[in-house]
Amino acid sequence: MYANESCRELGCRPVNDMVGRVDVLNVEAAVDHWKARGLDLSALLLAASTLREQGKGQKISYSPKVFIPLTNMCRDRCGYCTFVKSPTQIGAHLMIPEEVLDIAQRGANNGCKEALFSLGDHPEWRHSEAMEQLKNLGYRSTPEYLAAMCRLVLEQTGLLPHSNCGVLDIDELRMLREVNVSMGLMLENVSERLLNRGGPHFGADSKRPSLRLETLCLSGEMDLAMTTGILIGIVVAIIVGIIIGGFAPTFAVKFTILGDIFLNSLKMMVVPLVILSMIVGITGLGDIRSLGSIGGRTVGYYMTTTAISVILGVVLVNIIRPGVTFTIMYFFYFNRINKL
Repeated sequence: MYANESCRELGCRPVNDMVGRVDVLNVEAAVDHWKARGLDLSALLLAASTLREQGKGQKISYSPKVFIPLTNMCRDRCGYCTFVKSPTQIGAHLMIPEEVLDIAQRGANNGCKEALFSLGDHPEWRHSEAMEQLKNLGYRSTPEYLAAMCRLVLEQTGLLPHSNCGVLDIDELRMLREVNVSMGLMLENVSERLLNRGGPHFGADSKRPSLRLETLCLSGEMDLAMTTGILIGIVVAIIVGIIIGGFAPTFAVKFTILGDIFLNSLKMMVVPLVILSMIVGITGLGDIRSLGSIGGRTVGYYMTTTAISVILGVVLVNIIRPGVTFTIMYFFYFNRINKL
């Protein structure tokens, strides 16, 4: 069986030779797939797509969820985090059961199916205030309180709990496994260097990669579904993009529609946001006469920054000349394919 007639004409291997029986895929076959290049890679990807559609169809499922920020206190101090607050800052909180249930119930009333608990990592280890609040509620730790709130939401609203609560030991994982359909833990990186002074994770002990990998391994041994790593996904996407773009550019071209959809979606959101921001800003001035001077300064600022951007763009394009090499390589590639 060939992926399609063009594959037969161009001489790539039959799909069944490349894929074989999925349930008996061995190391040798896996290496063979990994080495696939050019037309063989295109055929392999098409075969994988065919198998996926046969097994799963073309429907993409999703779960509407409501976010429940149980606490925004944390033992870590990541340099980039805007979620975490210390107990002395305005807005720091540990939600009480009534607040948790109120948010969950409103989510359920609006069609949500999942409750996503977001919270800091063991804030009681750093802040005595967090420990005191937990004691007043009758709990010894944040994971213990989280487990109780997951059970409350599950029993009272029917929403399925999913928790993101940082590094956990095996006892905490067992406790939360009973009341969570899945959990999440960001690996974020595997570099200890980011923990050094001046790095984004300096003073954030729970960000140590070995600790996070240990939690992920424990969850795997317990058959606990653990989602991780949008950053890992970004890295994988970059690698896959380079591989496909380098070895199968004709296939890669088909993905341009995804970029167009993304950019058009951004444009669709940005314009209304800008207009609404301007409306809110103007109505908040109070004295409409002050709009003239503000408008003049805004136009001047816009013209200046636009001129700087255009000049920089023209200079850099003429120096770097992006895309020239790719275009030439692409031209020769298609000529070679057409000659086949």
